[in-house]
Amino acid sequence: MQDSNIVLEGRGLSKRFGDLTAVDGVSVAVRRGQIAVLLGENGAGKSTYIKMLNGTLKPNGGAVYFEGQEAKFGSARHAVKRKIHTIYQNFALIDLFTVEENMRLTFPDKSAEELEKMIEQYGKAVDLDERVALLPAGIKQRLEITRALGSDAKVLLLDEPTSVLAYEERDRLFKDLARLGQERGLGILIATHKLQDVMDYCQEVVVLKGGRLVLEKPVRDTNLKELTVAMFGASEELEKAPVEAGPPSESEVVLEVRNLSVRGDNVPMAVKDVSFSIHKGEILGVIAIAGNGQLELADAVYGLRKPLKGEVAPGLAILKAGRKLRMGRVAFASDDPVQMGLAIDLSVRDNFGVSLLDQMSKGSLVDWKALEEFSKRAIDKFEIKCYTQEESLRELSGGNIQKVLVARELSRDVDVLIAVHPARGLDLHTTYLVYKNILEMARRGVSVLLISEDVDEALYLSDRLGAMYEGELSEVKAKPLWTREALGSFMTGAHVMRGEAKA
Repeated sequence: MQDSNIVLEGRGLSKRFGDLTAVDGVSVAVRRGQIAVLLGENGAGKSTYIKMLNGTLKPNGGAVYFEGQEAKFGSARHAVKRKIHTIYQNFALIDLFTVEENMRLTFPDKSAEELEKMIEQYGKAVDLDERVALLPAGIKQRLEITRALGSDAKVLLLDEPTSVLAYEERDRLFKDLARLGQERGLGILIATHKLQDVMDYCQEVVVLKGGRLVLEKPVRDTNLKELTVAMFGASEELEKAPVEAGPPSESEVVLEVRNLSVRGDNVPMAVKDVSFSIHKGEILGVIAIAGNGQLELADAVYGLRKPLKGEVAPGLAILKAGRKLRMGRVAFASDDPVQMGLAIDLSVRDNFGVSLLDQMSKGSLVDWKALEEFSKRAIDKFEIKCYTQEESLRELSGGNIQKVLVARELSRDVDVLIAVHPARGLDLHTTYLVYKNILEMARRGVSVLLISEDVDEALYLSDRLGAMYEGELSEVKAKPLWTREALGSFMTGAHVMRGEAKA
């Protein structure tokens, strides 16, 4: 008997790309008033399944049903006309347009005041006249979510919607989704690799592995361990977290930031009089909710932004070594791989070579054999899913493109690593690999500046850390001196409301 609560359903959907089977006979049902989850690591087939449901991809087998009838959507636009909206991991906003212009593409008849009210309902206020290209990733994501939640949708399909959201923002998103599901009878399907996204607010979970359905259960009947084993298989590596770094040493300073102030793209002062130092082999964490100056700080330390005042200076360890702190001795693992130096039309191998020429050259000639051997090791080590190292980045998934950047930057011979959300968009298994490599770099004496919006990540990796709010950095303290409550208080501005000092 047909379940009358099912609003959208994929029955036995399959999708092949040449000889590769991306999805193999998978059935998923989306019910009114509920949140269902497609869970799986990068490359498991989640995004492909979403695209078959909304008409972006045509299945090679199976069928899509909407409100009990077979639906052959010719495109995602056709699905939108049937009130099926999709939010992708990669933003659909037009960077050259303002916030208001982007919102009017969806809501042409709403006044500016109505648009402002809608945006504030699902996130913090944003200037309608601001160009979207200048906004931080977290704010762009909130605008995407606002456009969908503000529509009269029957179904929401969300592909990694929390990938750029801090914990507090993620919590609010799921509360809003749960409320809308109940109030409107909205059916919601979320594709994610984050286990916590599943356990807190969702009702049904489907786990994909290698394009196949390996587990389907009500969330109340499962647990984190069962889901982890379903995603990755039983693995001792997953049972045990990687070894943490030891306490920060009293080694010499490698990098000093002194009274640094930096102009923002959309605010007069994104970084306000920030000072800190990083010792040799130390991981210093800076944690903040998106849009509080942490990205501008990272850019300034790397040399991409000119400070309004203050300086970034080499410490005694660098000066004693007889060299300057320059970009060639600083690695930058960013949350935006393409913007930070990956060439989307070049091969995986050539993208490794771009930053590793000094390590892969004999005189003025590239040592192609060494580069190919390095590429093979990196692909194996970080489990980059590609046919060959000659494959262009354009053919890879977003998560695998991120792996290429992280693998490249974490393999360089440098004094300093600036790691900006290094595990964003990566599955749990690869996240462990990235964390392990960052800790190994620190043990070798590399100084690490970690920029994060994830409290767990910052507390796990950092020797010392501070929090940023509206461009100001709290006192930088050793990890044992922080509590989650204290970090959260500074990140959300609660310390300002209570009249507390930056410490």
